[in-house]
Amino acid sequence: MADEIVLKLNEVSVESTADQDTVLNLKQPNSTASRLGLNAIDIPASVETLDIETIRMRGDINIHEAVSRTTGISDISNLGSGVAYSARGFTGNDSVGQAEDGIRLLTAASTLTYPSDTWGYQRVEILRGPASVLFGDGTVGGIVNSIRKAPSRESSVDALVGAGSRGEYRAGIGGTGAVGEIGAFRADASVTGGNGYVDRGEHDSQKLMTNLLLTPTEDLRINFTFDHSDESPTRYTGIPLRNWRIDSSLRKENYNIRDDKQSFTEDRLRAKVEWQLSDALKLSNVSYWFNARRHWRNVEYFAIDNATNTVDRSGYTEIKHQQKQIGNRFELVSISDAFGHKNRWSAGYEVARVDFKYFDNFYNGNDPTSNVAINNANPGYFTTIDPTVVDYVSKTVQQALFVEDAFDVTNQLKLSAGMRQDLINVDHESRLTTASLNKNYSPFAYRFGAVFQTTPSTAFYGQFSQGSDPVSSIVTLRPRNGAFKLT
Repeated sequence: MADEIVLKLNEVSVESTADQDTVLNLKQPNSTASRLGLNAIDIPASVETLDIETIRMRGDINIHEAVSRTTGISDISNLGSGVAYSARGFTGNDSVGQAEDGIRLLTAASTLTYPSDTWGYQRVEILRGPASVLFGDGTVGGIVNSIRKAPSRESSVDALVGAGSRGEYRAGIGGTGAVGEIGAFRADASVTGGNGYVDRGEHDSQKLMTNLLLTPTEDLRINFTFDHSDESPTRYTGIPLRNWRIDSSLRKENYNIRDDKQSFTEDRLRAKVEWQLSDALKLSNVSYWFNARRHWRNVEYFAIDNATNTVDRSGYTEIKHQQKQIGNRFELVSISDAFGHKNRWSAGYEVARVDFKYFDNFYNGNDPTSNVAINNANPGYFTTIDPTVVDYVSKTVQQALFVEDAFDVTNQLKLSAGMRQDLINVDHESRLTTASLNKNYSPFAYRFGAVFQTTPSTAFYGQFSQGSDPVSSIVTLRPRNGAFKLT
């Protein structure tokens, strides 16, 4: 009998620095579902937080890629809507809002194009379900809030370089440091691009984010930000079906024109003041200005001519958006006892004005056609019968009063309530017809909820809420839809 050889293995200990609370961010304040500084586990709503470390490990370059990995959110972005999501049966930018640092750009023509690149952000917070109490009309499906990195007086630099197949590239650099005795500055810049997965599928984007923080005293914080971005996504509008099926041999063909266009340029300015009036009371005011310019120029419809095995093209479309939004939000937040129990409340007022111009070339229904080879087609150039002109202009003024309260009945049971009254005026003026619209809306939103915490990492909650949704984008509401009430 052969001698047995026994090998004694050294003990290996594996430990993780992340516990359950850290992974789920249960004990971190969530600014998207509440303005009271509540931790996620204390909020009677379905919330989720994606930190930048998780986003990078997953290799998500765009915000919509990262968000589509969260629970119950689907990415439905397309050429016409920019970045868009679906949540709980509500779809598109008219129902699932988007914000940056809690400030929301109102939706025009169902389109939102910023933010896109994940570079420069610390985390992304998602609220599923009605967000109307905090963000107003048109967020009954939820909201995605991108939180940017804050300046620090401790100097640091981050850099990223990446490359991939099909000519894909990405680079980013960001840094922060002290400015004088009371200030800190941060700047983040990034570029991305590539050749795409179809012929002439090139895309590129550039972004610059700057942030200056001043703290003259321990109780006063003043913050200024300026951002600029240019995006040019792939100009691709699909392929025609052959006998109602996809012909796999055509999957890399691009039947768009040679001088196609899809360009989104955004500029943003923001000033925020936070003043700690006392241990229990804080005042904050944020003023902002957004300017978005969007341009599409494509041919969009294709059909195979089986007799000649060529492709018929139609839908020569050119659209331009010019959207400016200016606004201000004033808010008081208090943390004090009520009836011997911990109580937090906030109240405030906000106002925003949006001026919008919409240009197009299809107001008369005239549309040229063309025919190209089915493989390696000569794309040709954009042509139109009607010139691209201003179709309509609109001015939208939205005002809101809001209040929120959270009351600790016990250490385990917490009650919360929130209410918001909006006053919205939409003034729509057609430049091609006599149609016009001047409409007032006054949606009222509320949320009542309770949270019962059974263990440090487990809580049950219930919520009853009401929000509102327009029949289409409130900023670009057409006169024909003026008779509809908010849903």
